[in-house]
Amino acid sequence: MQGFIGATDENESTTLGREGSDYTAAVFANMLDAENVTIWKDVESVMNADPKQFTDAIPIAELNYKETVEMAYYGAQVIHPKFHLSLVK
Repeated sequence: MQGFIGATDENESTTLGREGSDYTAAVFANMLDAENVTIWKDVESVMNADPKQFTDAIPIAELNYKETVEMAYYGAQVIHPKFHLSLVK
C-alpha cells in the first residue's frame, strides 16, 4: 500500500509530506504491535551528517529510540519528525 497519502479534516486527499511513508510504516507497526520496523533509505545507515553535503559523513553504528527522536526533532531528514508520536500508546 502507498503510505504517503492522507486526508484533511474536510476529507480532501493530500500527502503526508517528507518521509510520509516512513511515518505510515511506524503508525501501522504500532497498530499491529509489531516488534520492529525496517525502513529502506538511499543511504547505508543513519549518518552523522548529510552525505550529500559532507563527503566525510560516516555511519552511526547504533542509535537508541530517544537519540533517533532527538535527531528528527532537530531536523535530521532520515526519519519523519512525527515518528515518535506514532509509537506512543
